[in-house]
Amino acid sequence: MADTEITTEPNFKILSTGTHATLGVSTPVETPAPPSGPAEPATPEKKAEEAPTTTPAATPGTGEPPKAEAATTGTTTPQDAPAAGGQGTPPPAAQPPKPITQEEALKQLGFDDEFIKLADVYLKDGNIARYATAMNTDYSKMSAEDIMRESIRRKYPDAPADTLDLLYQSEVVGQYNLDTENFPLESAEAKTGRYKLEQEAKRLREQFTQENEQFKLPTRNIDAERTQQQEAELQQRKARQDAFMADPYTKSFFQDKKVVFKDLSLKDESGKVTAVIPDFTMEVDDADEVGQILVNPQAAAKYLADEKGIGKPSVNIPAAIFARNPTKFIQTFINYGKMLGKEEYVEEKHNPPALSGTSGTPAKESLNEAFVNRGQHGKGG
Repeated sequence: MADTEITTEPNFKILSTGTHATLGVSTPVETPAPPSGPAEPATPEKKAEEAPTTTPAATPGTGEPPKAEAATTGTTTPQDAPAAGGQGTPPPAAQPPKPITQEEALKQLGFDDEFIKLADVYLKDGNIARYATAMNTDYSKMSAEDIMRESIRRKYPDAPADTLDLLYQSEVVGQYNLDTENFPLESAEAKTGRYKLEQEAKRLREQFTQENEQFKLPTRNIDAERTQQQEAELQQRKARQDAFMADPYTKSFFQDKKVVFKDLSLKDESGKVTAVIPDFTMEVDDADEVGQILVNPQAAAKYLADEKGIGKPSVNIPAAIFARNPTKFIQTFINYGKMLGKEEYVEEKHNPPALSGTSGTPAKESLNEAFVNRGQHGKGG
């Protein structure tokens, strides 16, 4: 039978006296101590102390029991004890949280000032039409007549469309002499009226533009943001790769084309180290390919995933176990090799192989001997 080594540590402890079995923790169980002697006879004083108390009758007319009186010894009952906050007064009630404004609440949720203004307009108007108008209206490109029509609409927001036309005729056409039948374009009245109209339209245009700015949301260039994010990720990846390649261990690997495993040993069944194994050196044929696997996801996918991009469990799981504890991973193989060597030694001892070959031919090397003789160096890639 194989002399297999199993070193699994238990996850709980069981103590023989007065303990519970718990996960890695022993909890003592307190058992009551036995009486040290015969029961002490009760004295009259003790009988009086142990006499059961009776609840006094309710106060007549109230239906409530009378308050307990303090003992003559001077001690106070819990009901008569002064509260922690003062002389017999209850502690002050907890103050309700201070209310916060809508703006403060939105800021706590992470919204910026532009969104808060948008929410404020929506709550006041019931819509965001002003924002839509501000985002789609350029007053600098509007004619003087259109500016005046906008002024009329703002001045009379509830007027119907036909009434707005009448108001425009009265307050704009009539006031600035825009009727060409009565005021030809070359007449003095038409020229002065046109000049006054342009000046008023210029004033209103500047006013409307300034008012419009407060309702304009900042525009975003999604493509530019995506490009900027990709460039930042590339820079971060390059910085990580540079740091990895600058590590002394990495430099040594690419220079010597080998990797060294240290701190290895042979252990007995109790886990005690019986022999220290020299550093195990593994030579690598193509260090550059290993480097590509480490820094290039596409090169790594060639070995870690199949043609559908699904990770290979037979590769990724052992790699993850090794990454978690490299020394223990290698030590497991050493112990396994040691076990195989013992089995072969026992087999050869009880069933020695027949001699073969001629004089001078070296005897067959056992697995145990091969492991001991060649276990210090390996070759991989």
